[in-house]
Amino acid sequence: MAGVCAASASLAHPTCTAGMKPLAACLELAKKYKPRPSLEPAD
Repeated sequence: MAGVCAASASLAHPTCTAGMKPLAACLELAKKYKPRPSLEPAD
């Protein structure tokens, strides 16, 4: 999840590195925007 949150944070600015925040701030994105359910059916 940390990688997904970091990738999302990098989209917050036109340059990918300027959008990066501390890990805790990146992980807050998951709390704020909640991951969507899986597109694949569960086995």
